[in-house]
Amino acid sequence: YRTNHPVKIEKNTEVRMHVWGGNAWNSLVCIALEAMGELEGKSVLELGFNDGSMAREFARRGAQVTALEVREVNVEPHPGVTFIHYDGNLDTIQGAYDFVFTKSVLVLTDIERTIPAICRHLKPNGRAVFIENGAGAAGLSWLRYLLRPKSVWGNVRYLGKRDVRFIASHFEGCDVHRTYFPPVYLMVAHRPIFFAPEHR
Repeated sequence: YRTNHPVKIEKNTEVRMHVWGGNAWNSLVCIALEAMGELEGKSVLELGFNDGSMAREFARRGAQVTALEVREVNVEPHPGVTFIHYDGNLDTIQGAYDFVFTKSVLVLTDIERTIPAICRHLKPNGRAVFIENGAGAAGLSWLRYLLRPKSVWGNVRYLGKRDVRFIASHFEGCDVHRTYFPPVYLMVAHRPIFFAPEHR
């Protein structure tokens, strides 16, 4: 995979109103949207839609969006978006997509199972866009441990370099952007090695 230069954190008012996480996340979302390009007529599968803001943004740009969430959250319906509450098992979800998108979701899953499942929902030339918390320096990891409730800490696996390499190994190419503080990765992966069965 290819690691790009660290991202310069900038304020962007275009997407700021619907991006949680501060300026670092906002900057990476802007890069992600630019990398995704023209979405008119494209299909997007979002894992973990949270408040639905990213799903609505994709739809505003012309995509047909299927947005999944394991938590019981209420969101307003939006044209072009199908919001689905599911049990976390991607094998129960039908269809192949041009894009799969996650934002702070992989860190809550077993990536050894989640990444292959994501690939099975991509078209042969599909792309996966992941914006995820990085592990950062050891000192930061301990600070997170001290500040987070123990019940939450046990369920979070911040991504390290080994995890990034594992994710990249499932695709023919993967561009990686990152911020150092807070440590966040943006991975834009394309052409999955194992894609949706109906396209084989």
